[in-house]
Amino acid sequence: MAAALMMCSAASYAATITATVSGNWSNAATWSGGTPGTSITVDNVVIPSGITVTLDADVQFSGLLSSLSVNGSLNSTTSNSLTITSFSNLSGSGALNLRYLELGAAGGMSFSGTATVYRFVTSATSLNLASQITLMDTLHLKAGSLSLGTGSNLMLSSNSNIKVEDGSISTGGGLFTGTNSYNVLYVGSSKTTGIEMNGAGFNDFKVQLSGSNQNLSLGSNTTVNGTLSHMMGNLVLNGKTLTIKGNYTTANNGGISGSASSNLVIQTSSALSAALSFNSGSRTLNNFEINIASGGNADLATDLAISGDLKLTKGNLNIVSSSSLTMNAGSGIIRSEGAIATSSGMFNGTASYNVTYMDASKTSGMELTGAGLNNVTLQMNNANDSIRINANTTINGMLNLNKGSFNLNGKTLSLKGTFSSSANGWLQANGGSSNLIINTTGNLGDTLMFASNMNRLNNLTINTGNATNAMIGSALYVETITLTNGGITIYDNDLTVNATGSISGYSSSKYVQINGTGSLVMNVNSPSAYVMFPIGTATSLGAAYVQRNSGSGMIGVSTRNGVWTMGTSGNNNALTESVVNRTWNVKSVSSASVDLNLKLEWATGMEVNGFNRNQAYISHYSNSTWDIQTATTASVVGTGLYQISRSNITSLSPFAVVDQNAEVGIDEHVLATVGVSPNPTSDKLTVTLPGADRFTVELYDGAGNLVLSKAVNGTESGSIDLTSLAGGVYFMKVSNNDQQHVKRVVKL
Repeated sequence: MAAALMMCSAASYAATITATVSGNWSNAATWSGGTPGTSITVDNVVIPSGITVTLDADVQFSGLLSSLSVNGSLNSTTSNSLTITSFSNLSGSGALNLRYLELGAAGGMSFSGTATVYRFVTSATSLNLASQITLMDTLHLKAGSLSLGTGSNLMLSSNSNIKVEDGSISTGGGLFTGTNSYNVLYVGSSKTTGIEMNGAGFNDFKVQLSGSNQNLSLGSNTTVNGTLSHMMGNLVLNGKTLTIKGNYTTANNGGISGSASSNLVIQTSSALSAALSFNSGSRTLNNFEINIASGGNADLATDLAISGDLKLTKGNLNIVSSSSLTMNAGSGIIRSEGAIATSSGMFNGTASYNVTYMDASKTSGMELTGAGLNNVTLQMNNANDSIRINANTTINGMLNLNKGSFNLNGKTLSLKGTFSSSANGWLQANGGSSNLIINTTGNLGDTLMFASNMNRLNNLTINTGNATNAMIGSALYVETITLTNGGITIYDNDLTVNATGSISGYSSSKYVQINGTGSLVMNVNSPSAYVMFPIGTATSLGAAYVQRNSGSGMIGVSTRNGVWTMGTSGNNNALTESVVNRTWNVKSVSSASVDLNLKLEWATGMEVNGFNRNQAYISHYSNSTWDIQTATTASVVGTGLYQISRSNITSLSPFAVVDQNAEVGIDEHVLATVGVSPNPTSDKLTVTLPGADRFTVELYDGAGNLVLSKAVNGTESGSIDLTSLAGGVYFMKVSNNDQQHVKRVVKL
């Protein structure tokens, strides 16, 4: 009862003091109804529209019955303050220009006008602003929550500051305008950042919590344009992205807490002043990017694991203090103009990770040394840019040369996965000291292409898990070739074994397969034993043995299925004649004159059209014809494997094995009596054999396989349906008891 009486008594004596003329706060002439004084507990002070009052003293409003209404203007001197606390309220729609404004505990501010405040301190429990405030110096969020309500706008001037203690700021329909450069300082106990970090002008960021065990958690992705001063407390990335564009300093009284969903970007103009330290148990990042324009270092002073991508855009990530950088399974390193350096730390790449190279030429570093190195991709600026490996390298996944060259640089490259390259991707092997090991569990994939004049290997080893061939699409020089499992396929370029080199491990299932005009080139000296050329086609091995009677130098041998009327063109006699279905082309690479002995080898399955190996010889295509030799019996050199020889060969060109009944020099113009039309055709053609009403038509593909056969009876022509065949060149044999002819047919 006594308390109620006192409140009623106080209410009854509350006065309204109104400014009637512009003047100083402390001047009695400014007011009507009394002088407000500096500590106001029960009075209502009103500054009407059109009146300007200068705050020339420190003034505090406190108490439920006290209030300040400003519809005119309230200005302060260079040092005086206005404090609203203990249920007092600041209202009105005029203008404030104050050096210091504090809204204390339970203080209210319904003011909806404009305010320019140098230092603004708020500890009100829940404050919803409605005014337009320009902050000139510092907003101190001492306690409570400050909400920018509908119609309000907090505008930060250049070089202003926000000090976050135990308070917070949020938007409730109003605006936070931080386009000018401003700074944020965090003090006190653990907290989460708010909209104070979201302004485009956010510059310096200082963490100075009350202890090293206190945490500052990021509430959103944050870009620090100035310096991040990490003085006390832990900076928790909290699954967000922190971008540092200025500098980083620390007093080592707190660390960074990362996670597998957090990202850190160092995007500065020069090296960081302090090393990055991560807290125990939180030493993981998703993506981590280093982009230091001057090319300096970002030092890592604790262990760190990468779950996403380590992006080395520019500058170095320097691992110091015996720390380790670990690449988690599925992670990647994207290296542009940056690198990994290890002053006293180590790189841990035991889990499966990938590496991508971009931009200009560079030498590989720690990124290729991990046992878990999986995919390596080159996506350089230009096809002439290269990656020079700095150590022996094992790639477990795919080596993808999308753009740029991979330079073996005298080291050993082991490919355990697959290979892919574009027209702008090459391997480089200079000096003949590099080694390439194909050690895959399946197909290598794409064709290996070596750059011109950088195509000299020391050792080449083929060991494919499914015994498939490694394909080489360019000229290559090798000291030694080891065919452990699987062979080599070459196309229109030579594979050269150096004069002191050798090939080992070849067999009937692994050899140098020739699928074009390229040759296997090897050194043949005299006097010496025969030198074996383990070559063949996709269908089988058909080795050649070369011996010199005089001289020395490099000899090249290629082979292809078929025996052609004009050596390398014309009709395929293997479709009709008794021959071995193979042509060997021999050439001299390093000497003009030759005197050779030649042995050719084949298997039973290569014999066609009743070939008689007991009456056979090597025929040489020279002077526009296949020559005839004395027939002899082929030697048996293995189960189903035969050889025949020819001596004193002084000119080189195609060679074939035929028997005494074979006619391999018939040109197509001799066969003109057979009519085939239309040719080419997309579906059907008509075959005529004048003077014959019964004959047989057989169609063979380029490999000599019978793909169609039809007997024609009762007429001089037959209709042949080619609709089911693939487009390409075929050879048609037309025959009866009296005659036999061959025509080339093109299916569109």
